[in-house]
Amino acid sequence: MNFSFQDSWGQEIYFDISSKEKKTLLGSRKVHYLLKITVGDSWAEFFASEFSESHVGMGEIVESVASSDGPVFVANVDWAPASSLFEQQVVGVPAGWWVLCFMDVEVEPVRAVFSPDRFGELLRVLVGMSDKGL
Repeated sequence: MNFSFQDSWGQEIYFDISSKEKKTLLGSRKVHYLLKITVGDSWAEFFASEFSESHVGMGEIVESVASSDGPVFVANVDWAPASSLFEQQVVGVPAGWWVLCFMDVEVEPVRAVFSPDRFGELLRVLVGMSDKGL
């Protein structure tokens, strides 16, 4: 399933949800849903289950499982440890906002920003999709 969503600065972000089946050690099969986020030429894949209101609402940083440009995080800028690379990369983003940050990219590592309300809207869209079996 594909859809697009604008971040708080009006940038179009593309989402693709797909499933990947894995065989467990005991021979059963488990389905993982992957959320691919694309901004411009860069993309990152995450486990879709990590985009729940309970997961990110408890202060969890969502880390990519694959990407075009090294590690990628979706996180609230308030969680940036002092003097960290992440703190340097989110300079200028308002407190309480969420970012999609490509950590190994030197120029414009923050590729998308979401106000708390806009991020909540995105989570509701993703949770609504998971309620439909995605």
